[in-house]
Amino acid sequence: MFPYDIGFPSLSKKSNASYQKKNIVEFLFHKSSKIIFILFMLLGAENLFAITKSIVKTDTDSDEVSTKSIEGEILIGNFFSNSSYTATPANEGLVENRYAVSLTYHPSEHWFGSIDMNSFTDKTKKDRYTQLSEFDRVLRVGYTDNEWECYIEDEKDATLDNSFYQAYTALAVKRKGSVNIGEQSLSASLTAEKLIQNETYYARPDNTGLANMRYILHWDYDFGNKWVLSNDNNFFTDQNKKTALDKFTELSEFDCLIQISYKINNRMKISLARETDMSLDQVTPSQTYWGTFLSMGF
Repeated sequence: MFPYDIGFPSLSKKSNASYQKKNIVEFLFHKSSKIIFILFMLLGAENLFAITKSIVKTDTDSDEVSTKSIEGEILIGNFFSNSSYTATPANEGLVENRYAVSLTYHPSEHWFGSIDMNSFTDKTKKDRYTQLSEFDRVLRVGYTDNEWECYIEDEKDATLDNSFYQAYTALAVKRKGSVNIGEQSLSASLTAEKLIQNETYYARPDNTGLANMRYILHWDYDFGNKWVLSNDNNFFTDQNKKTALDKFTELSEFDCLIQISYKINNRMKISLARETDMSLDQVTPSQTYWGTFLSMGF
């Protein structure tokens, strides 16, 4: 699973119970996610089919500025060192490759809709590089400015036959900021998500409990013009805790991603990353990998 970041940072492993419908609508969407998709289309559908993929225009005789309406990123990665990071929401297999696509639509300066799609292959299978084992998608609709961001998010992670999945809907608020350190820059964000609909999204890597809150701390440090050091920290709480306070404050899982990236050009970068997902309130096995990723923005 990955939070709202065009670079697809963290991938918390979760799961759920069986589900037998095989059609593509039920595979991609569940319950309230269909409402979010409709909101996404209504957000600017009148302009959606009239825009080009990348438009940036400035008129020196006018205060109006037309900004890019659609942006995205394609990512390909390999988990070259992985003995524990599983390849399905059911915690089966081991990830070999990762393929991901992110699209964000801006109908206006502040409003946005986005979809992230992520898939894995399983190194324990014969076709370890091409046979997909998991498909995840995240839908978001929200409002953003230079300092704050609010959105509704719906995620579903599923096996390819849709027999095992996890899904949730959440409301989120994010605080953003940046500071210049000499010629370098440091940007950071802090996000709090309340899972308002969750019957299947677990609170730990071993698929126990049910997540209630998610807290995300993310920062990027740009240095040397070409290099970016990133850190993504995800924390979950368990709605099955006894007291209301514990459901919001007692952490059940911590996922930490550290990544260093080299910018090949304005659109492409290559990254080296290490992630560990672990339980904080129980003694359970953690999931860790080292991976390399190539991403291209458009």
